Amino acid sequence: MPSGSPLIIRPPFQDPHHTATTASIVGGGSGSGVAKPGAASLAHKGVLFLDLAPRFSPDGSRVVFTRVRFGSTPPGQDWRITGETSALFVVYADGSDLRRVTSWGIRAGDADWSPDGTSIVFETNFTHLGNGPSVYVVRPDGSGLENLTDDHGTTGVGRFEALRFEHSFDPAWSPDGQRIVFGHGRLADGAFTEGLMAMAPDGSGRAYVSPDVAAEHQADWGTAPLR
Repeated sequence: MPSGSPLIIRPPFQDPHHTATTASIVGGGSGSGVAKPGAASLAHKGVLFLDLAPRFSPDGSRVVFTRVRFGSTPPGQDWRITGETSALFVVYADGSDLRRVTSWGIRAGDADWSPDGTSIVFETNFTHLGNGPSVYVVRPDGSGLENLTDDHGTTGVGRFEALRFEHSFDPAWSPDGQRIVFGHGRLADGAFTEGLMAMAPDGSGRAYVSPDVAAEHQADWGTAPLR
């Protein structure tokens, strides 16, 4: 610690670069034989930011990305992290005009631009059992937030016959802007189904893309038209 500041009076803050190595995050040695703490240790009881999943806008002028804000580990509960959340940010390609697009509360991630660059589709993560991951759309300035899938979440815990679960994730916009493909999982009446679905940009017309439903993740569109 600095000689003039024997006590830490502000929580630590770490914001590692997106090219950070595993050792720089979790700690380790560099050939000197002396182990050094990583960003995760240096942010203990403070805040650790990680920027993930960048996507250029169609015109190449802006980038949308997910910023993850890690929380803290309660005393005696090393297995648990409280306060972990995420939000979408947009920044110009030269690094200027950084702005947060979504609130931290909905835990946004995996964003994709509409072909005309006017909207961003993304997934959310669990905030509580009754609010499962869903697919949303928002404008780059943060306005026009809309839940397209409005998934059921989890209910009926404790009684298998009543257990119900639904979630949507990994959305990607089609090149012509007419459809959004995404992963969808559903548990109801004791049966679990998961596969790729597609829908219109307003959330209507949801349907599985194949009768052979199976677990699929991170789907994307090709450039050839469907026949």
